[in-house]
Parts: sequence; C-alpha cells; structure tokens
Amino acid sequence: MAHKLTDAEWDELVDLIAASPTERMDEALKRMSVAPPSSNQPPWQPRSTEEWLVLLASISPGPAFDRALLTELRRLSLH
Repeated sequence: MAHKLTDAEWDELVDLIAASPTERMDEALKRMSVAPPSSNQPPWQPRSTEEWLVLLASISPGPAFDRALLTELRRLSLH
C-alpha cells in the first residue's frame, strides 16, 4: 500500500498539474492506463488546476494514484 504524499509532494503535484498542458495530462493518464469515467454527457475538458483536481479525484482518490500521477508528470515535464 502506497503512503500518502507528503505536503511537499502534494504541492509539487499541484504545481505540475497547473503547469501541464492538456496534452501532458492526457499522456500521463494514458501511461497510467487510466481514462476519465465515461458518461452520456459531452466530453468535459478541465481548464483550471481546480477542475483537474476534481476530475482526478473522481477517477481515483487514493494515495497510490496520486503517487503514480506525480511520477508520470515528473517524467513528462523533463521531456
């Protein structure tokens, strides 16, 4: 079981989300084999950090997900 992110890691994750274009976020989720929940509603594209956090919490609010997303965004931000 993954441990929760530290405050510094959480701050870094939020900063990476804020700095990431939609394409990078999509790629990170794809690398994690995660897709946003499907519905009958039109596709919703998050436009702010807060909207991304709400969407990500609806996918998986667990610490393992948070750590995996942080890892992928770190990798993608280096490229």
